[in-house]
Amino acid sequence: MAENKSYKIDELAPLHGPSYRDYLLKGILSAKKSIYAMIFIVDPRVFQDANLHVRAILSALREARDKGVDIKIIIGASDVEDIQLACYVAKQSFAHLGISVKSYQSAKESLHSKVVVIDDDVSMIGSPNWTEGGLGKHIEDSVGIKSKTINKYLKTRFLKLWEDSE
Repeated sequence: MAENKSYKIDELAPLHGPSYRDYLLKGILSAKKSIYAMIFIVDPRVFQDANLHVRAILSALREARDKGVDIKIIIGASDVEDIQLACYVAKQSFAHLGISVKSYQSAKESLHSKVVVIDDDVSMIGSPNWTEGGLGKHIEDSVGIKSKTINKYLKTRFLKLWEDSE
């Protein structure tokens, strides 16, 4: 797969702040087949999620899972203790919800991506982690993309990292 290839985009939506959350939640709730996400930090700890933004994502993912949507989440790994704890709790939360989750950790590289691939034609690429800060307090920029070719590329990339994750 050529990294410098251009792809046809049917629609591109700039997203920031609430528009990212709204686009993500709408995408999760309308998913029919699959949701694959690579998110460096997911922090569902209640005391770190005062506005319940992360909990809303978990709830939407649970609804999608209940409809039979294939959901796979890859979270990052870090040497920073608070990030380790957040991702540990996230892993436990996803497992409790029956959602497949793995951590990506390599001696050569770390996962810092924030990519969501929904079904065959919707994806989101940007800077927000699924944390209170990333979903509301920080200035974050992303794009929502409707493109079958980009989704195919991102899904293939995701599944390769999924195989390399634990």
